[in-house]
Amino acid sequence: HQRMKIKTGSVMTIPGFPNLKVHGIDQLKKYESYNLHDSFLLWKPDGFHIKLCLTVRIADLPEKGKSCGIDMGIKDTVTVSDGTKFDVSEQETEKLKRLQRHLALKSDKDSKRRKHLLRLVKREYQHISNVRDDKANKIVHWLYANYDFVYFQDEQIASWQKNRRRGYGRAVQHSCLGRIKQKLVQKEGIASFKISKWEPTTRLC
Repeated sequence: HQRMKIKTGSVMTIPGFPNLKVHGIDQLKKYESYNLHDSFLLWKPDGFHIKLCLTVRIADLPEKGKSCGIDMGIKDTVTVSDGTKFDVSEQETEKLKRLQRHLALKSDKDSKRRKHLLRLVKREYQHISNVRDDKANKIVHWLYANYDFVYFQDEQIASWQKNRRRGYGRAVQHSCLGRIKQKLVQKEGIASFKISKWEPTTRLC
C-alpha cells in the first residue's frame, strides 16, 4: 500500500506518480470533511483500482423506533418482515456466454487470440461481480435507512451452493446472498443481530 494524496479535481498523487488521473474521486464530495489514511492500488481484470481508507464524521441520525427481520431463501432471495421483497439474482450475461463459447473453440493455449478472449472473460466476470456488489450495498443501505435494528439468521449459504438438486447451487451462485450476509455480519453489534441457524424462524413466521 502507498500513502496517497488527493490534489484537485480528478488528480491524485502517489509515490512515483505525482499527477495520476483517477475516475470516481467525485464520490468523496458527499462528505463535508474526511481524513485520508492508507490506501491500496489494486489490479483487477477491468483495470487498476484505488481503494481508499478514510474516516468521516457522520451526523447523529434521529432514531426511527423500528426494527425488522429478514429471511434469505432461494425463491424470494431476501424478504423483509414488512413484506418487502428483493430479487438479488444476477445471471450470467449473454456476452459472457458468447465469449466462453469462442474460448472453448480455441485449443491452442499459447495463441494470442485465446489469451485475448481469456482477458475478456475475466473482465466480464468482474463486471458481473461489481453489479452483485452494487445490489448488496443498496439493499443493506435501504435496511439501515429505514430501520434501527436488523435481525437475520445465520444461514449456511455456502452449503446451499453445494446443493445441486433443484438448481439451488446455481441459484445461490447467481445471487448476492453471501455478500449481503457478510455486510450484515460486519455490522453486528451496531445495528444488526445474528440469530442461530438452529432457531426455527421460518416456522415461527
